[in-house]
Amino acid sequence: MSSHHFVKEFQEPAVYFHSLDTHGMERIGPLLEWAPYILAAFPCLPLLVQAQVKVDLAMVSTPDEPETAALMAFQGPVQVAHCASDRPAMQELQNTLPPACKGLHIIDLLEVLSLEDVQTWSPGFTWLYQKDWRYTLVKPTGYTKWFKKETRIQIHTSGRFGTENLLHLEGNTYRVVRDGLFSVIPEAGCSLFLGEEY
Repeated sequence: MSSHHFVKEFQEPAVYFHSLDTHGMERIGPLLEWAPYILAAFPCLPLLVQAQVKVDLAMVSTPDEPETAALMAFQGPVQVAHCASDRPAMQELQNTLPPACKGLHIIDLLEVLSLEDVQTWSPGFTWLYQKDWRYTLVKPTGYTKWFKKETRIQIHTSGRFGTENLLHLEGNTYRVVRDGLFSVIPEAGCSLFLGEEY
């Protein structure tokens, strides 16, 4: 059983599972260890229940309600939120979280939701996990982190950006040239998402 209910005052981000197509439980286990609140779309529920992960809120469509109730019967009370489609708006996700929640890890949502859609999300610490990449929205003040030489990163932006210590490979993918600090600052008024392999 996940120990996420023992974390005090939501100092760690919650976790939302949209799908588990590209992530096995062994990869997302560390996120669950300290998550204070776990949300899941209906297709994820069987695997999470099987792994004995305590789900706090299930996001389902009306036809899935009876099966959801059966799946969650052994977990005690589970909240249910209704989604109109498989593209939950960030506002829907935000409305389902407790007010004290300061951030959210989102698993496998980028197949149906663009990075740009995430900009409406207000908590400052939000990561999106898709296949082998982890994305974060870079604040206007920029982002700095130490990277090893040859590390691959992705930069998705609606404008230009300032940086150094990077070599462009193709598309949105770059390679760190040398060991050391990497910094990136988005153009004023433009969003920028940084993707790291994990």
